Amino acid sequence: ACMDGPIRSVSWVSAKTGQQPVTEVVDSNLPKVAHRTPTIRSRSIRSGTSEPPKPKVPVSLARRLLFPNLPPTTPLPPILTLGLSEDDPTLVELNKELYDFLALALRAFVQVWWGQITPRDRDLIPQITRVIIHVIQDIEQRASSVDLSNLVLHQIPTLVDLHVNDYRVAAMRMGTAFTNTSPSPTIAGLFHMLQPHVAIQTNQEVGTPIISEVYLRQLVENILKLSLPPEDWESETERCIVREILACVVLGNVFKKLAQPWFLHQIILGLLKPPSIQPEPSKSSSRFHVPSVQVLVIFVLSAMQTISSLALTVISTFQYIMTLTHAANRSHERRKRPQRKDTSESIMSLSSSLEGKIETPTEIIPEDMANEDILLPSLKLVGDLIQVEDRLPINTVLLLLRLSSRLCQPWLEKLIPFMLYRIISPMSLIGAIQAGKRALFPNDGWPGPAPAEPTIEEQLLLREQLEGRLSELCQPYVASVILGSSRRIQALTVKQALDPFSESAEINSHLLIMLMDLVTSELWPELNQSS
Repeated sequence: ACMDGPIRSVSWVSAKTGQQPVTEVVDSNLPKVAHRTPTIRSRSIRSGTSEPPKPKVPVSLARRLLFPNLPPTTPLPPILTLGLSEDDPTLVELNKELYDFLALALRAFVQVWWGQITPRDRDLIPQITRVIIHVIQDIEQRASSVDLSNLVLHQIPTLVDLHVNDYRVAAMRMGTAFTNTSPSPTIAGLFHMLQPHVAIQTNQEVGTPIISEVYLRQLVENILKLSLPPEDWESETERCIVREILACVVLGNVFKKLAQPWFLHQIILGLLKPPSIQPEPSKSSSRFHVPSVQVLVIFVLSAMQTISSLALTVISTFQYIMTLTHAANRSHERRKRPQRKDTSESIMSLSSSLEGKIETPTEIIPEDMANEDILLPSLKLVGDLIQVEDRLPINTVLLLLRLSSRLCQPWLEKLIPFMLYRIISPMSLIGAIQAGKRALFPNDGWPGPAPAEPTIEEQLLLREQLEGRLSELCQPYVASVILGSSRRIQALTVKQALDPFSESAEINSHLLIMLMDLVTSELWPELNQSS
């Protein structure tokens, strides 16, 4: 049958009642519309649509780019643990900064060109992230077994001392008959003859990297082979991208910058505190005034306050040393206790095949190294830098320091590792990552244009500023003992100490590549074995 008026709505009865659907007819000509009691379904729809939308929680770049399939409420998996609880605020902040740095790097150096090739692919970046996280976690695990005090106080000073001595030998040969050849050799060329290295490319055109990218690629390739699980190693695409990022983008650019003498001068000037401005001494009257009783009382009270402050300082220093000693002893026992079993097992399992090619963990020290003064390489480096052969005062000071360190050897062997591990703390790592982000991504999270290198005049000015600042670090009476008796000798000593690191980028590249080889061989001792 026909129905007058347009059909305005259709209501459906629940199937549970067993009734058929009934069409509701509403006449538009009626002045009033009959109001029906809203059903539960209509009330729920109306109430749901009337509620304001919930504000969206901002999603970080690391979560959007590195973990696109991770639920928003699930926390990101920690990269580093450092032996701390996962809920530790410092560790959480460290992993957050590390993820942020990783996301910025992959967005700038991978997503830019990969998005143009396959705009809809969102799987490559997470896979690369997984590979890099594996490498970082493997480095953390390997670093826990490295003897940090031996590395920092023995091996690194020995390499730097070799660098200083070889530079001075090359500089001395420049004035001999050895240089009467054609073409005339340079200090960098003579230095390369003393320290030949396959990674150093000499006599290259301007703009060509001094450290071979082929060497860096092969080194990173070997590290990835040792650090990655088999399923990640077999993926050649991911491995090649990670290798290019680490070898060329990270190591290549960092070494290129660190090898520049002016950049080293700039870093040292930034680390040194600015010189304090001393007020000019007021001109005192030539007349002699007899001090009054009030002045004498103030002088006596000031002297008593100074003596009491000095006594309190001595007491607090002694208490700090005692507390530090107890903490170092406890840390030494904690490191020593779990490693004895692992060390013996590793020696028994590897003695037949390696026989000393891989260095033992931290608590097993060779006999000659155990009998050696722990500060001897560092003191020898200081003596070679400032050339103490002809100066008796500084020779005496270094001899007294050697005797003192020898007497305090058992205490220093526990204290120095404890202090080094305190220096390499999560807070220091956070500061280093933040500094790296500011340097590499200054343009709102994107790489900025390369800063222009200073001119020759500006580089010379940086060198002069550094020499003057180093000369002002010590008090005059201390500088006369360490650097020389006169201002001219002190300035010459500082200049000669900076010369081995200020000649050229080629010479500095030798030191950087040797330090990298040293650290790499400590973390991956398998690389020391002959193939």
